[in-house]
Amino acid sequence: MSTESKQVQSDLQSIIDIYSKLIYTLLETHTNNPGKGIAGMKSIISATVFTVCTLSAGIASADVDAKAGELVYNRACKMCHGTGMARSPKTGDKAAWAARIARGAEELTNNAIKGIRAMPPRGGCGSCSNEDIANAVAFIMEQSK
Repeated sequence: MSTESKQVQSDLQSIIDIYSKLIYTLLETHTNNPGKGIAGMKSIISATVFTVCTLSAGIASADVDAKAGELVYNRACKMCHGTGMARSPKTGDKAAWAARIARGAEELTNNAIKGIRAMPPRGGCGSCSNEDIANAVAFIMEQSK
């Protein structure tokens, strides 16, 4: 990942942190003063949630590094995707991955982050960041084309 991309990601994460604190403050204020400014609070929360989601998507689609993904894959994904455990598609199986790859990296990354079928969220790697997951997905896609 380039220095510029890292800076953009850092800036976006800072903005997300600020909005998260804003939501917490708004909810705390509402809890301590029920009934005051609920309509205003709802509109601020709606705008905040939209902004955070938009920024999060930007971070998820930041530079993807398949080489870094190999490290994550070996640590967190290989146990299942290397063997086909729990009916997971095996890395390198072009037929098993063709339709998945056609849906795109963004959808595959979102599925990996949220979990799908027998795969738990983040493939069970609680310490993996969204970037780690995106990199691992890029690695699997590259190996399975």
